[in-house]
Amino acid sequence: MKKTVLFIGSLMVIGGLTFSSCSKSTKEEAKETAESAAQDVRDAADATGKKLDNVASDIKEGAQDVASDVKDAANNASAKIDEKVSKLNQSAKAEYESLEKELKRINEDLKNATAEKKAELQKTKERLEKRKKEILG
Repeated sequence: MKKTVLFIGSLMVIGGLTFSSCSKSTKEEAKETAESAAQDVRDAADATGKKLDNVASDIKEGAQDVASDVKDAANNASAKIDEKVSKLNQSAKAEYESLEKELKRINEDLKNATAEKKAELQKTKERLEKRKKEILG
């Protein structure tokens, strides 16, 4: 029985030493894995941040391009209208300017008009704008 107890005791000591050495290496591997995973997360966050910066920059540039295009289109339209007005004869110019003045007055009146008056002013405005376009050709 002493032999059996000694045998079991020695097996337990050997097993304990084996598991404790495995435990240290396992702990080291776990620590390395955790550090590696943390570094991977930091790298992914950095890459995502850089991509977001690039997207924001692209959106800003796109918005600036669109604003520039709209401004150019408005300037071109204004220049074309001015060119057509300059080509009109004197009586047509006078009528065109009169229409412009009347349209400005109507726009001011529309701000404070009642619903019934607004409908009437809107019809008049449409008629005057149509005539203005006819004058320009």
